[in-house]
Amino acid sequence: MAFFQSAVGTLQTFVIALGAGIGIWSLIKERE
Repeated sequence: MAFFQSAVGTLQTFVIALGAGIGIWSLIKERE
């Protein structure tokens, strides 16, 4: 069960990082 919780935490971090990256990338593209 501890492994499952760790995997969920890692997945959430990855999703947050991915969302932030897409947001920053779209902002840069809009400014051009």
